[in-house]
This record gives sequence, C-alpha cells and structure tokens, in this order.
Amino acid sequence: DAVAGAEALVSRLLARRTGLPAAHAPAFAPTDDSIQELLEVSPKACAEELGHTFLPCVLAYLRRAPRLLPLTPTPAPDSVLQARHVDAVVAPYNALGGPAVLSFLARGVLVIAVQENETSMKVDRDGLLGQQGVLGGGRVALARSYAEAAGLLAAHRAGISFESLTAKVEPVRVIEL
Repeated sequence: DAVAGAEALVSRLLARRTGLPAAHAPAFAPTDDSIQELLEVSPKACAEELGHTFLPCVLAYLRRAPRLLPLTPTPAPDSVLQARHVDAVVAPYNALGGPAVLSFLARGVLVIAVQENETSMKVDRDGLLGQQGVLGGGRVALARSYAEAAGLLAAHRAGISFESLTAKVEPVRVIEL
C-alpha cells in the first residue's frame, strides 16, 4: 500500500524532527473496494475498520507511545530499552523480511514466528532462511498461536530446549560397553 508507506514515512520524519511521538491514520472516504475488503476483515479488527480512519484508536493509544530520546554519542543508561536488551522477538509468520527482524536475527536473537497471523509481506522462515531456520546466530522458531508463542518465550527464558516440549522424542540409543 503506497499511501500507507508514505504516511509511515511522514510520521517517522515528524517524530525525528520534533522529538515527539507521531502516528498516522488513513484520511480517505471508503471506496467500493474497501467496503468489499471490510467483508473479509477479521472480526477482531471490525471495530477499527468501521471507523475507517482508525483515528480514534491511534489517538487513544498515542499517549502510551514510548518517549523518544535524542541520539547522543554517549551511551544510553541501562534503564533505556536498547536492541542489546532484546533476547527474543515475536512476529507474524510471514513478516520476517523487515529491517527490525533481520537486524535481530543478525544479532543472534530468537525470533518466534506466529503461524496464525499472516500478513501481505509473504516472507516466511523457509523463504528467508531455508529449512534450518538460522541466520547470523539467530534462529526462527514456529508457534501456531500467540498463546504458544508465550509458552515458547517462557521456555526460552527458563533455558528449556523447545525440542523437549514436543511429543517427538528421539528413541533411547542402546550403548554396548
């Protein structure tokens, strides 16, 4: 969507110039095509789609936006969330081609791809990384749902191997002495 891309760029430029959080919402009247798309929208998004501009939702949650800090040559204090603090990322199954996900993979961060959430990006684990699901030390684990992703995050934090959580267990090998 070229218009949404332009809106995102304008929001980003405004935020960078002013140091204030900025957001965008569509400002066009519904078209016949958008009304047809509404019929195909997930029921979870219907309330926003009916408002068409999403502006009420954008404004309601803009107050929760993170505070922007200017880039300085001195290191930020540990109280400021930075990429080095991120140990795992959860993303839609086929939205793995964005710069944030690729950057985290290159840093060795675990990415959990949620299969029930597909996007129009169409960059999934196999297309990006092949069957091994590894890039630059980072790996992509698959979760069927966000509930399963939460379980994988808990297991990751506790140091539990994901493979030990499945019913697929390698048979015991007999070792003769």
